Amino acid sequence: MQQHKETPVDQEWFEQLTQILDNHKDKNRSLTLVALDLTPKEREHEHAEFLRDREYCPDFRPRRTNIEDIESKEKDLIDLKERIEQEEENGVIKLTYRWKINTMIAFLRLLKASIKGDMGRFRRYSHFLYGAPDPDVQSFCLDKASDVIKESLQSDDPEMVSAAEKLREHLLNAQPSHREKHDAFVEIQPPSDQLIAETRKKVHELHADLLPEGLDPSEEEISPEQTAQYFQEALKSAGADDWKVIINPNRTGMIVKPSTQEIHIPAGKKQSMQRVLELIFHEIGAHVTRYLKGKESNLKLLSIGLDRYIKGEEGVGALFESMAKPESKPVKDFGKFGRHLAISLATGVNHDPYNFREVYETMEAYYYLDELRKGKEHEAAKEKAAKRTWITCQRVYKGTHSDKPGTCFTKDIVYREGEIGTWLLLNEKEPDSLSQLTLGKWDHTNARHWWILSQTGVLPEDQAKE
Repeated sequence: MQQHKETPVDQEWFEQLTQILDNHKDKNRSLTLVALDLTPKEREHEHAEFLRDREYCPDFRPRRTNIEDIESKEKDLIDLKERIEQEEENGVIKLTYRWKINTMIAFLRLLKASIKGDMGRFRRYSHFLYGAPDPDVQSFCLDKASDVIKESLQSDDPEMVSAAEKLREHLLNAQPSHREKHDAFVEIQPPSDQLIAETRKKVHELHADLLPEGLDPSEEEISPEQTAQYFQEALKSAGADDWKVIINPNRTGMIVKPSTQEIHIPAGKKQSMQRVLELIFHEIGAHVTRYLKGKESNLKLLSIGLDRYIKGEEGVGALFESMAKPESKPVKDFGKFGRHLAISLATGVNHDPYNFREVYETMEAYYYLDELRKGKEHEAAKEKAAKRTWITCQRVYKGTHSDKPGTCFTKDIVYREGEIGTWLLLNEKEPDSLSQLTLGKWDHTNARHWWILSQTGVLPEDQAKE
């Protein structure tokens, strides 16, 4: 006999919220990060101007988004929030939707601030949505950079020594003084070998069905078309039969779009099979799986995400990706070092904020040294470093004019800080808790989210964090 499935506790409000999203889907992309993107031609123009003029501050503000459409969507969201406040009797649901809608409204206002050039408001909304860099994580980044510099200064290659000295000079003004200032300083360490081994085993058990037949991690390069084929097979194995993989000439990186049930991969970019495996674990094992589990949950909002869920989302994705790497490559550090360092420099965590040119030159010095340490010849290392630097700076200054020191788009701190938070949780609760992390789109580093899940029956009540 088939068991009757209970109606989700937020069914009515979830339908009304998604109706707002559907009503505006064709008009603009203003509730997604894509709304802040420039076209490839616009990015190329800003890059050329920056290289031509040392005083030029690239303008990464969107050109194609209509403020009237944004304000229409904002009004719809405010109206829905007021209806929920007046009609919803369940206090937990009322709070959960208030917090979620507030963040959606905040993103719209960040977008308006970007279009209007109000960088002060942009900065405040960015910090509200994604936070500011954690000073302890910044210290961890600077300690890593310092270790790299010390090792490189011992090299027999004069070019590597020179590169290390240049990076050290760029980072002189970024050394934090907060270690002596606050008692809550946390010394961040990579996870233990035992925890890594246990977690790797659990992750592979969790995602065993995602591995396409015939996937050989030793194969060096495959085409975007082959990558798309492997992703489509993995989606089918995950139960996402309706999802499509699209090769997108306008993308520089991969993106998952639950609203349209699509994964976009960049055209013209070949990947190693090992990298494809890592991306399957990240994009499908984390992002798609959490969407599917949220969709079937007692709290349907988990399919599109609780408020500020992104830190947990990317933390899980980064962990799954790292566990797909070969065992011969130990986990010595957490991901997205460059993005976190660049945002820390741009915001000025414990020092005066760097301007765009200073951030660019510091990151170029770091990436150049990194490429030399990987064994690249000098010219090839410079070329690769310049490319990596521009990509990082585009992300860090997305939506800004980059002419106001202290203002940047802080979203990308969530990758590194989310991964660190995920490992800390596993160290506390052990790898058996991994299945909880795929119950939907929520932030397991946020005690308030544990409370929401326990109060709505998604987790047992004794699972709530204090």
